[in-house]
Amino acid sequence: MFIIGNVSVHRNRSDCYANLVQTLNRLHKDDYDELATKELSRKCDHNNTNCSSRVNVFLDLFLRGGRNVTQQLIIKHFLKIENPNENDTERIFFHIPRLRNPSLVIIFNATQCKVYMLM
Repeated sequence: MFIIGNVSVHRNRSDCYANLVQTLNRLHKDDYDELATKELSRKCDHNNTNCSSRVNVFLDLFLRGGRNVTQQLIIKHFLKIENPNENDTERIFFHIPRLRNPSLVIIFNATQCKVYMLM
């Protein structure tokens, strides 16, 4: 097999992410809620790229599932904070159209957050 550049690395990441999605979807509700609460409430130091990357992966994973607890945690820890992170807000906006049952509350809060950032 001939590998050009980082194709193999990207393929491994994609496979890993797909496996995480499947595993997350099989979790019992209580386990899902506990994991979502733990990972989405994680606070990272500004220069801790490993922590930020982990939060981004879990943000993507949980938004892909879009359960109510996820939406509530996203609002609490990412949108209703004093200085929202623009990258996190963009990531959330990217996922909102893909949510199976988006709540009006997450759409409203994401929009409010974005308007605030534009001022």
